Amino acid sequence: MLKTFYMLLAASLFVCPPLEAEDMEAPPASSPDPIPSPADALLDAVLLRLPPDPLQISGEYRADPREGNPERRGRVQLVLEYGATPPRARYTFMNLFGGEVEQMTIVRPAGTPPRWHYARGYPLADAPTPDPTEVIQGTDVTWFDISLSFLWWRPAVLIGEETILDRPCFIVEAMPSPGERSPYAKVRLWIDRQHLFLLRAEGYGPEEIPLRRLSVKSIMKMDGEWMVKDLDATSLKERLRTSLRMEAVDKPQGAVLRP
Repeated sequence: MLKTFYMLLAASLFVCPPLEAEDMEAPPASSPDPIPSPADALLDAVLLRLPPDPLQISGEYRADPREGNPERRGRVQLVLEYGATPPRARYTFMNLFGGEVEQMTIVRPAGTPPRWHYARGYPLADAPTPDPTEVIQGTDVTWFDISLSFLWWRPAVLIGEETILDRPCFIVEAMPSPGERSPYAKVRLWIDRQHLFLLRAEGYGPEEIPLRRLSVKSIMKMDGEWMVKDLDATSLKERLRTSLRMEAVDKPQGAVLRP
């Protein structure tokens, strides 16, 4: 059986240990303690399997030509510290030569909305935090998408099951947490039933209008761990796509990011 892997972006982005079928059994209905909804429990299980040790992932992005502009290409780097207190992650977009262009750091204190810290330019300098609905570098990806922030939304609702890429999936719907900025009124998630990794996410605007889709296309094994290799972000109205390909994984010794 393959090890569980966690996406990212999300990734995220996105490593996790094996999960047995009995791990997903709900508590007895007679339990006197409050029982989270099946969908909340499902998302909690995904988050609990995020890599606790610092992880650095490097790759490349490629965006379709649009509005008379040629295809856009560049580099991307993710630094994930989900085992820190509080959990945090940093996402950096670079040109093809490795020069930083934009960077977002997200810190997630328990019980409060996440903190967003933004920098831009070369060299990077602090700048006002952009709206998370804005796309990054003319791509089809927002900061909200690449950070998979919807995995922290509660409460969520389990609405059905469907097979994606020959994998049986649970379908979960979630809405933004109070006080959290979001480009979407709700997000629908397809989560692999056996291994609990995210295969697809779709963000919706008001009146059920689909805005963007994130789709896992392939996985890879690095340092003994399975993780996302290719991820597509598609703007559904414009029918434009940005592809993210992860190429290298490093495990830094100790924390890299500040709280």
